Amino acid sequence: MTQRLEAFIGLCVIIGAGFFLVTLMKFSSQDFGKNFYLISARFSDVTGISTGTEIRMAGVKIGTVQSTSLNPNDYQANVAMNINQEVKLPVDSSVKIASDGLLGGSYISIDAGTDTAYIKPGQELQLTQSSVSLIDLLSRAVFSSSGGKSE
Repeated sequence: MTQRLEAFIGLCVIIGAGFFLVTLMKFSSQDFGKNFYLISARFSDVTGISTGTEIRMAGVKIGTVQSTSLNPNDYQANVAMNINQEVKLPVDSSVKIASDGLLGGSYISIDAGTDTAYIKPGQELQLTQSSVSLIDLLSRAVFSSSGGKSE
């Protein structure tokens, strides 16, 4: 009787672990089973962006960040992005680093351009806007309101 109970509990644990893995794969940012193409963009600051960060267009997830690296020639951050193959981006699309809110995480937002030519895999989007530091904005507001004088 004890062996059957232990076997039943073990089976339940295995089924639970399998269910957990399937759920994890379904909701993972990896997007298993989708086809992507790789594009890039350069930013002066990518604070809050890392591998796996979402890329959104009109609030809808269209891809993820594959990698970030520093270009030693111009000290800009290179961001490699996997974009869903079903999404065709005009070459004059703009890319910015946005925030979900004051305490939310960062993501990359793409606004579609109006050009009739589409970006090809491996190409770079030129119109970029880097992340804005909340602390920098607050310090500018404080120091500009005091006229730059310290007491």
